[in-house]
Amino acid sequence: PGARVTGSARISFEERIATSQERFGRRLPVDVPTHVAAVLDFAARRKDVIRRRGENISASDVERQIKTHPDVLEVAVIGTPSELGEEDLLAVVVTHPQRSLEPQALVAHLHTRLAPHMIPRYVTIRPEPLPKTPTGKVQKAPLREAGTAGSWDRGDRTNGRT
Repeated sequence: PGARVTGSARISFEERIATSQERFGRRLPVDVPTHVAAVLDFAARRKDVIRRRGENISASDVERQIKTHPDVLEVAVIGTPSELGEEDLLAVVVTHPQRSLEPQALVAHLHTRLAPHMIPRYVTIRPEPLPKTPTGKVQKAPLREAGTAGSWDRGDRTNGRT
């Protein structure tokens, strides 16, 4: 308790406070048990981890790479049930106004940025904004309920392997 792993050394919270007091003559406001915040942060993101073919995929990592495409305004990546077990990836993409995007072009864009198992099997392009909570976070539950109906399917059932 009160210890944090930094590199290969364990430093207690008390040692961190003493170190900052020695170096700066006072306790710094950043001297808080950051390990507690990290645990809470991970628990909040656990639902955004998608399990596909034995691999854990972070939805936020895939979303970040999809947003690098110049025609993408916003995106949500969710897991959808796969006929092979676990989940396949579904990317729900909103394009910039007056721009269009083909799912094949998006997948080609991602091939240079992501490992094959991280590229979404399904892509839905929609003109309307994604549903959001009052705080501005994307609501993924309604997107999961809609499923893959109307989505483009790249048909990759082998996870990029032959």
